[in-house]
Amino acid sequence: MIKSSNGRFFIDPSAKIGVPLRFLQGCVVSKHTLDNTMVRLPKSLYIGPYAIIGENVTLGENTVIDAFCKVSSSVSIGKNTLLIYRAMVGGEAIIGEDCVIGGVIPERGIIGNRCKVFGNLVHTHNDSTMSWDHHEVPEPSVTINDDCFIGFGAQVIGGFEVGPKSYICSGAIITKCVPPYHIASGVNKIVHYSKWKGDLRNNPIFLQE
Repeated sequence: MIKSSNGRFFIDPSAKIGVPLRFLQGCVVSKHTLDNTMVRLPKSLYIGPYAIIGENVTLGENTVIDAFCKVSSSVSIGKNTLLIYRAMVGGEAIIGEDCVIGGVIPERGIIGNRCKVFGNLVHTHNDSTMSWDHHEVPEPSVTINDDCFIGFGAQVIGGFEVGPKSYICSGAIITKCVPPYHIASGVNKIVHYSKWKGDLRNNPIFLQE
């Protein structure tokens, strides 16, 4: 167990920090990967039981990585962000400040500030014949802008953009851009919050300036 005297820095003894890149199908290791193996830890953080943190990861102040969460190599996570519910973050993803992540973030995915993501953000995998771990031209990853909410069980598939202050409902399947201040539900049913029938239109995220 690693902890500070003030109780603001804690790493569970079962957690693994700086785990090397896994050599999977088609993996290509660059010089950058081999030379950059340190993990940048802030003065205040919590890393729970059996969490896994890859190489060259940067964690912001007051980061919480809860039990069984996995952070792949070269990820950057902003301050005051919580990973929970066995969240998985793919390599080179960028997560902003004050976020709660409880789902899957793809490689090179970008998450803005103050987002809550409980669904799965994934690549399209249009070419199923390609090797699993290395593409000559990587598939584009989704960008989630500030103040978005993605509900439990939602599937966001592809390399498009979700505009700021948007809400993707639980169980939705979304494969195209979501404009700012919109609510997405079902299969690509996307409407401006003012046209939503129900209490969700009064969600404070749409009313904050």
